Amino acid sequence: GYHAARFAVGEDQTLRQAAPLAFAGARLFAGLAPQTVFISMTVLWWTHFLGIFAFCFFIPHSSHLHLVFAPFNAYWHTLAPKGALPKVTGDGRQFRLDGVADFTWKQLFDAYSCVKCGRCNGQCPGQLSGEEIKPKALTARLRKHVDKNAAKLLSNELAATKAETRKAPDEKKTAGKGKTKNKLVGEVYEQDFIWNCTTCGACMEACPVATEHLPKMIALRRHLVLAEGRVSKELQRVFTGIAGQGNPWGQPQQASPGWVRELSVPDLEENPQAEYLYYPGCAALFTERAQQTAAAFGKILQAAGVNFAIPGKETRCCGHMPRRLGQEPLFEEAVKDNIAAWRKQGVKKIITTCAHCYNTLRNEYPQYGGAFTVIHHADFIAGLLRAGKLTVRKSFPRTVTLHDPCYLGRYNDLVTAPRAVLRAVPALELKEMPRRGERTFCCGAGGGRFWTKPRADNLITGRRLQEAQSTGAEVIATACPYCELVFAEELKSGDASLEVLDIAEIVAESI
Repeated sequence: GYHAARFAVGEDQTLRQAAPLAFAGARLFAGLAPQTVFISMTVLWWTHFLGIFAFCFFIPHSSHLHLVFAPFNAYWHTLAPKGALPKVTGDGRQFRLDGVADFTWKQLFDAYSCVKCGRCNGQCPGQLSGEEIKPKALTARLRKHVDKNAAKLLSNELAATKAETRKAPDEKKTAGKGKTKNKLVGEVYEQDFIWNCTTCGACMEACPVATEHLPKMIALRRHLVLAEGRVSKELQRVFTGIAGQGNPWGQPQQASPGWVRELSVPDLEENPQAEYLYYPGCAALFTERAQQTAAAFGKILQAAGVNFAIPGKETRCCGHMPRRLGQEPLFEEAVKDNIAAWRKQGVKKIITTCAHCYNTLRNEYPQYGGAFTVIHHADFIAGLLRAGKLTVRKSFPRTVTLHDPCYLGRYNDLVTAPRAVLRAVPALELKEMPRRGERTFCCGAGGGRFWTKPRADNLITGRRLQEAQSTGAEVIATACPYCELVFAEELKSGDASLEVLDIAEIVAESI
């Protein structure tokens, strides 16, 4: 209106093309006395100014606060690899999450940047499958809790600061932060809410303002496990197994699995000049289903003439599971032991058939100085095929649908290689599921749920298999032992016509 009035009195004529609506609106002032138009200009200017000024007061008390926070939240988004959780530094207090004061500033900033659009809920496999979890609630509840207790939080923090200045130096060392005992677990988040997360990352991928849900969820788990000691029997077995035997199954290290003896695969002591360390992961050592994948990949490596070896009896879990389950010290112990052993043995290149191991070795070991070249077996097989070192001759006349593991497709963008491998197999027909690649749908085993979620309660696995069956495929192929294991278990009580195979098994059958 203000600019329309200026046009009406003959001002700013050079801006007609830049402000066509205002220029058209100048007709509303036609026939009015110039003095009236000038008075209108003043009134319209002040109306505009006061409206904008009032909006500045309105924003903090409305759902539009994200307009201020979101651009900065996107700017401060982590630049670390998508699959890497932040390294925890400092003393044991870092594991406590008694109240909002124990969240990092970025985690609190996330809560006020949230648009509340619900896109995260629309991509969460747990939410879509009917489980008790909503990613939007992770930030929404935190913000609501802060707003509700803001005065109390500020007064407690101020009182704690004043008390801190009066303490003797020795007392200050033992004093904690402001005693803001707002119990997050129980009052804000239920335990089922915390443990239902698969850590698939779909919520973060969908968020338009770069909200980081997963670090907050893992922080809550660390608090439960390390600060409060609320550990279920299932979790305790996993932690005890890794701490005592080096694997979540808690099984003593075998002399060598059957597939190792059958293929005469050397370990690093027997073949110290090996170019590649094949790290099969825990599942390939202690579950029959995953051992079939390891055996198939071993055959592929031998057929291609690859100089490789496996770890010796000192093999330990890579640490992925304890970290996602909140046991950070156990993760760090496993990482440091593995790095020390592999450095001593001169390891530089590592191949793995586990998507979880791949993500941890590739994205999180560098946080502790483990700078290895890490290759997933899907990528390695694709490279062998491209280089002509491996030839697939036998037909595989079956229809196959490919399930992308979250820790390959979403976190590491490794989606082309598995498809290139399958398309190289003669007579194989690939039928894709709607949700695939970087937008894949979780199998339901991630985030430690393989150990904590009974099959009957794991609604995500059944939903994903329904999607696979809808393609009409005979085989669901994947490239992760945990996906393979939960699918195979679910299919025992479901559609027996769908078979689960690792891509290495399909290739090994065709060479």
